[in-house]
Amino acid sequence: MGKASRRKRERARDRQRQGIQEALADPGAPDAGGQRRPARRLVWTAALLTVAVTLVVWLPVLGNGFVNWDDPLYTVENGHIRSFAWPSIRWMLGTQGGYWMPVTWLTHALDYRLGRLDARIHHATSLVFHGLNTLVVFFVSLEILRLAGMASRSTRGSLTRLREIGAATLSALLFGVHPLHVETAAWIAERKGVVCALFFLLSLRAYLRYASSPARKLGWLVAGFLFFVLALLAKPMAITLPLLFLILDWWPLDRLRGNLVRTLGEKAPFFAVAGVFAVITVRAQTGVQAVISVDAVPLAFRVMNACHSIVFYLWKMLVPVSLVPFYPIVHPERSAWTLPHVAAALLVLLVSIACFRWGVGKRAYLSAAWLGYLVILAPVLGIVQVGSQAAADRYTYFASLSPFLLFAAGVAALGFPTAAAARSFGFGRWSAVGLCGVLVAGFAYLTVGQIAIWKDSTTVWEHVTRAYRDTSLIAHTNLANAYRQAGRVDEALREYDRVLAVTRPHAVPHEGKGMALLDKGRIDEAIVELEKAIALNPRSAKTYRLLWLAYDRKGLADEALAAAQTAVAADPEFAEAYSNLGISYGRRGRFEDSERAFTKALALEPGN
Repeated sequence: MGKASRRKRERARDRQRQGIQEALADPGAPDAGGQRRPARRLVWTAALLTVAVTLVVWLPVLGNGFVNWDDPLYTVENGHIRSFAWPSIRWMLGTQGGYWMPVTWLTHALDYRLGRLDARIHHATSLVFHGLNTLVVFFVSLEILRLAGMASRSTRGSLTRLREIGAATLSALLFGVHPLHVETAAWIAERKGVVCALFFLLSLRAYLRYASSPARKLGWLVAGFLFFVLALLAKPMAITLPLLFLILDWWPLDRLRGNLVRTLGEKAPFFAVAGVFAVITVRAQTGVQAVISVDAVPLAFRVMNACHSIVFYLWKMLVPVSLVPFYPIVHPERSAWTLPHVAAALLVLLVSIACFRWGVGKRAYLSAAWLGYLVILAPVLGIVQVGSQAAADRYTYFASLSPFLLFAAGVAALGFPTAAAARSFGFGRWSAVGLCGVLVAGFAYLTVGQIAIWKDSTTVWEHVTRAYRDTSLIAHTNLANAYRQAGRVDEALREYDRVLAVTRPHAVPHEGKGMALLDKGRIDEAIVELEKAIALNPRSAKTYRLLWLAYDRKGLADEALAAAQTAVAADPEFAEAYSNLGISYGRRGRFEDSERAFTKALALEPGN
C-alpha cells in the first residue's frame, strides 16, 4: 500500500514537471482543461517583480526637489500649466521652448492639479512612467527573443522559454535600475523623455505583434501608428522609429525577402509624420536660437564627437561611474582630432565593417543590434548641434534598449547553453544568476547615489563644477543661481564674479549678479549689472522685468514704467511683465490702463 502510494506521488510529480516543461515551450497555450499554462504566470511574475525592484530602487527620488535647470520653465514658473482654461490649452498646443510636446505639457498640468508645486507629486509621476516603461521593455524583449528563436530556425529546445524569460528579465532590470537613466527619470524637466519612451515602446510592441502574426491584423498597425504619433507629441526623439521597424523587418522578422513594396508601403504614414515633426522641431529649435552655428561648433568636431559619443555611451552602459548631468563642449575648434575622438571614430568604423562583413546569416542579430543602436541615437549625436552639451546621459534612455537586450541574451545563452542546462539547477545556472544579481545590485547602488546628485540645484551644479572646474559657463552660472535661491547670496556673488572673470561678456551672469545684488539691497549696483545684461541681450523680457523691480525699489517711476513697457513689447505672452506694468500705471494714477494690464496678465495665466 505504501509503495503504491509512493509510486502514485512520483507519477504525479513527473506529470507536473512535464507540464511545466511543455508550458515553457509554449506559455500561452491552454491545457486539456482549457486553463492557461503555468508559464504565463511565470512571465507575469517575472515582469511584475522586475517593476517592483525598479520602483524600490527609485523610491529615494520622491525626496528630491526641483532644480534650476529648465524646471522653472516647465513647472515652477510656468503659469500655463496651472489651469485647463482655453488660453492655457492653446499655449500647450503650440511650440514652446523649442519643442512641440502637448502630451508632455498635459502631464505637467495634471501634476499641478494634483499637488500644485509639491515636487513629490511631479517625481512620482515620472517614476510611474519609468516603471511602466520597464514593464513594456520586458515584453518587447520577450517578443524579440521569441522571434529570434524562430529566425534561427532552431527547435524550441535550443532556446527554451525559461531562457527567454530570464533574458527578458535581465534586459528590463538593466533598463529599470541603470544609473544612466537617472537623468531622464529624476529630472522633472525631462518628463518628456519618459512619456515619449512609453509610447515609443508601445508602438514598437504593437508593430511586432502586427508583423509577426500570419494574419497581419491591421488593428495592430493602426495602434502602432497612433502610439508613434503620441510619442512624437511628447518628444521628437521617437522620430527614427520607422527606421527601427525596417531593421526588425530584416531581422528577426525576415520580411524584406517577401513583398517588399507592401513592407515599405505600410510604413509610408510613419515616415510622412516623422518628416512633418522633423520640420516642426528644426523650426522650433531655430526659433529659440538653440541650434548652434557651424562657426561656433565646426562640422569636423560634430562628426568626431558623434563617433566619440557612440563609444562613450556604450562604455558608460558597461561602467556607469563618473556620470555628470552636463558634459560641456570644450574648445571645439581644436579638439576634434584629439586621441579619444580619433580612437572612437576608428572603433566605430571597425565595428561597422565587422557587422557588414560577418554580421549576416546566423549572426544577423549583431548587425541588427548595432544598427538599432545607431538609428535610435542618430537624432541626438550632434550633427545638428542643439545646446552646448557634448553628450548627455538622457540620450541613452532609448538607445540602451538594443545593447541591454543583446547583453542579456548573451548571458542567457552562455549560462544556459542547452535546454537541459536551462531546466537544471546546477552550478552553472546558479553562477549565472548570481553574477547577474551582483551586476543588477551594483547598478542599483550606483543609481541611488546618482539620484542623490539630482536632489536639488546645489547638488547638481556642485557635482558638475567639480568635474569641469573652469570649462563650463552654464554650470558655474547655474551654481551661482542655486546659491542665490538657497539664500547663500555671498557665495553666489563670488561665483558670478568668477564666471565673469574667466569668460567672454555674457548676459546671463550679469543678470544673475544683478538679482543677487537686489537680494542684498544694493540697488545701484544691481541696476549697473542689469543694464550690462540688457546691453548684451536687448530682447530679454526677464531682464527688463528685473530692471523694473530695481527701478521701482529705487523710486524711479518713469524708468520703471519704461522697463515694464519694454518687457511687454519683448514678450507679449509674459504675464508677470503685464502685472508690473499694471503696478506702474496704478502708481501714476492711470487706473484704466492698470486694470487692462492686470486683466491681460490674468488672461495669460488664469491659474496664477
